[in-house]
Amino acid sequence: MAESLALIDDDNWAANLEQVIRNAQDGDTIIVPNFSVQALAERAKDELYPDKLLLFVVPETANSEASN
Repeated sequence: MAESLALIDDDNWAANLEQVIRNAQDGDTIIVPNFSVQALAERAKDELYPDKLLLFVVPETANSEASN
């Protein structure tokens, strides 16, 4: 099983969230713009596709911006 990356950008993440999760396969990593989107994405995945094993991550740059 090949792992792939998907990006949910900051501008239109709400419109793309369901599509990205639907198209993702087990083991995929999805990059989200911030911790709020990460929490919502994890909840949406659990509600819509509870059997999928996905990882949602926030880039390091977003982490440092949030702490400033």
